Amino acid sequence: MDGQVLSPPPVGRPFFAGSLQRSALSRTLGIKSLFGSCGAEAEDHNALVDLGAIWILLITLKGGGIIRSKRKSYEVGPMRMLVVPPSVRFTEHSMGPGAWRWIHLRFGLKKNSPISLPVLNRPWVGLPNARCLELTSEIIESLHNRVDGYEHVAVSRLIELLGITARLIACGEPLLISAPVEKACSLMSREPGKAWKVTEIARLCGMSYSSFAHHFKAEVGESPMQWLGKQRIREARRMLAEQRAIEDVAEHLGYSSRYHFTSVFTKAEGLTPGVFQRLSKRR
Repeated sequence: MDGQVLSPPPVGRPFFAGSLQRSALSRTLGIKSLFGSCGAEAEDHNALVDLGAIWILLITLKGGGIIRSKRKSYEVGPMRMLVVPPSVRFTEHSMGPGAWRWIHLRFGLKKNSPISLPVLNRPWVGLPNARCLELTSEIIESLHNRVDGYEHVAVSRLIELLGITARLIACGEPLLISAPVEKACSLMSREPGKAWKVTEIARLCGMSYSSFAHHFKAEVGESPMQWLGKQRIREARRMLAEQRAIEDVAEHLGYSSRYHFTSVFTKAEGLTPGVFQRLSKRR
């Protein structure tokens, strides 16, 4: 998970959402529609969902819900992914205290689409990996902001996400995120500019240095410091797009100087912070 997961708004507030406009790219790949949002349902939420020929992919961040379809129930608790195939009606309601907070996609695919998921006749619930969270967040963000070229970002991320999801469904090989690794990612996400040390993170997560480093690399695919470095660059992109002073960005993200930040950012993005800032400035 080298990107930041979207944070749903409070219950009753507008969703962070967007949709994909039809284009030659979407037609070529057989994508009839794509909508994404993040949101929160109240504790008493209860609804019947019948979307017809639409896939649903939802990841619970906090709280949870119960899905009922064809006399079967599925618990979609924290850090669980729900996939509902087209034409499957179901009821949903929040479970336990607190709001049900989630990020989710709804998409329609033609039967001959090269990115179709495996055939399902009922909902599927499994464990997403960190990349699933990142990809879903990036799709929603691109659909919401709709900057130039957003459809390429959204579609490319959707292809990768459906590839991972298809493997989870077809092979039954959930890519697990353990509680300590999830906590480590959360800690570093909240304070990306802190001078984190792997020994400190391991201690906070209740693990030895060697065990933590091994599990983090196995589950996330890179070391904690590599993950943190990408997290900082992602946060830097957001701050620069908001036209924050480069010196402030460098200081906030824990770089020793503007020069150091510029060097790291340019290597990662292929653009200097100043050029990136100018390109992201809206007229």
